[in-house]
Amino acid sequence: MSMVDEVSILTAILTEELGHYQQLLGLARTKGGLLGGRDLPGLQRVVAEEERLIAEIESLEQRRVQLTEMITASRTGSPLPNPTLLALGELAGEPRGSALRDLHTRITGVLNELKGINSLNNMLIERSLAFVEFSLGALTGQNAEPSTYGPSSGQKEDRPAPSLFDLKA
Repeated sequence: MSMVDEVSILTAILTEELGHYQQLLGLARTKGGLLGGRDLPGLQRVVAEEERLIAEIESLEQRRVQLTEMITASRTGSPLPNPTLLALGELAGEPRGSALRDLHTRITGVLNELKGINSLNNMLIERSLAFVEFSLGALTGQNAEPSTYGPSSGQKEDRPAPSLFDLKA
């Protein structure tokens, strides 16, 4: 296979990956709204779609790694360990090199945006979890601190925590 063909296939793989990353970005935005609205069925659908896309990206990444090894080996005589798209762009020459650099820029931008949205979603998840823990504690009385006539100087009283469920039948 010629270098032109290899770079064309690499460009096609990267373009497909970019499309999947853009879909993940859209799903991440959707997930933020679902987390705020506590739509669990919708959230399950989004997570399942994310898992499907991630599996496809992993498959494309394996093909990309094999192809980059072939490209660097055919150009330099031996495969380079983990060559960047920018380095491959230099090896490919123009106009294919500029196409690879453009894909690098676009993929990096989408991944950075995805990272930011995922960070916000994680914060929403942590807040929801804290609310659930607080609610459970309020229901079971584990959050209640005695306001008067308790142990002095901040010492905790040794008493069993009340159960959420009444185990007596």
